[in-house]
Amino acid sequence: MLLEGLRSSSLFKIISADSRHSDVVLLTKEDEFRERLFPNWDMELVAAEDISAVLEDALHEASDPKQKNTLSKMLHELNKSQLGK
Repeated sequence: MLLEGLRSSSLFKIISADSRHSDVVLLTKEDEFRERLFPNWDMELVAAEDISAVLEDALHEASDPKQKNTLSKMLHELNKSQLGK
């Protein structure tokens, strides 16, 4: 799951502390984004085995350097995790 929003938001802390979530990663420490990085993304259920392919497709379609950087970080973290194995 990718969460976007203010760093001061308590949502990240709540999710990180929730035992139902594991391998929670902060992708950027920038204080604030004025606009959503992925404004056209909606919630979507993706099977674990398809996550890498979905992120790779998004990376190839992305034109914004910040989007590409974030997607690359997501793929890197995915490959380090149990889901990437």
